[in-house]
Amino acid sequence: MFTYLRPFLEQVTGVSPMLFSALFLILGCSGFLGTWIGGRVVGDKVQGLLISPPLVMGGATLVLTLLGTSLPIVIIALVVWGAMNTVISIIWFAWMSQNVPDAPEVGGSLMVAVIQLSIMLGAVIGGILLDTWSIYATFIGSIVLAIIATTLIRDGSNLLRPNTSDNKP
Repeated sequence: MFTYLRPFLEQVTGVSPMLFSALFLILGCSGFLGTWIGGRVVGDKVQGLLISPPLVMGGATLVLTLLGTSLPIVIIALVVWGAMNTVISIIWFAWMSQNVPDAPEVGGSLMVAVIQLSIMLGAVIGGILLDTWSIYATFIGSIVLAIIATTLIRDGSNLLRPNTSDNKP
């Protein structure tokens, strides 16, 4: 969704270049706030929070898709989306440190590679959706991916490292 935010704000919300810059400043500040709050909240609640980013970001994208012509609603949705977009990395890296404590560098490297691949695929698929249909198609595609992620993650228990002590004779 982020890659196609500028055309959405121009085409749907109808913002000027000056307002566009202000909206991205708001998005960045909310990201800073999300990082600050996430660092204080995540702690040992990683498993319960894994589902939050795709759920909240998908919800904010749905709000933008349905009510994107209203500037006040767009601002609120961007604040929520921006905060969750930064807290997601805190949750993921906390999850990684709990599940790959013996190889954090390898786990972190793998996570960064997967994130970069996901960004690339999202940009390609989003570009195809935009060129084939409309800006709304890119946002709907983002919502569909959030639903898929939420379905796969559930409460996060299926992503946790199995307890090897239970498998010992």
